[in-house]
Amino acid sequence: MNHPIQCNDTHLSQRVIILLILLITLPGILYAVEEVTLQKIKAGVFISPPFVMAGEHGEYEGMAIDLWKMVANPLNLVTEYTEYPSLDLLIKALQTGETEIALTNLTVTYERAQFMKFSFPWYDGGLRILVKSDRKGTLWKEMKQNGQFHAYCCIILNDYPHNVLL
Repeated sequence: MNHPIQCNDTHLSQRVIILLILLITLPGILYAVEEVTLQKIKAGVFISPPFVMAGEHGEYEGMAIDLWKMVANPLNLVTEYTEYPSLDLLIKALQTGETEIALTNLTVTYERAQFMKFSFPWYDGGLRILVKSDRKGTLWKEMKQNGQFHAYCCIILNDYPHNVLL
């Protein structure tokens, strides 16, 4: 009579089961491990509290920095910060490519919109325009004359939908 071979060693049976489980699940586990590629970006900062401030340990903090981190982290961007002593030097660094992004409170102007992209405004400083009631003209006309209308049109037409809040 032929009898099937029986394994009395329970440890061997457990090892075979564990090996089968590993062989079945290991490819899925290895596939789920995703390689993350970090990209370095050069950011210029100009100290302007509460938007950008120098921290105690050489790091930067503030509203603009916090907002930038919320954008950069999901994109796997590693930020290399360079501090500029004036807004003019920061703007020149953007123009020359010395820095790729400016983190500070930077006002949108027609001239600046010619060579840099702005995010949509994310901070309302409470500044309002007041005009005499006997003055002829409308807010719309005034915005067109002082360049605000054109600057915002440049932002919308040139950058939408590729804007990043900065």
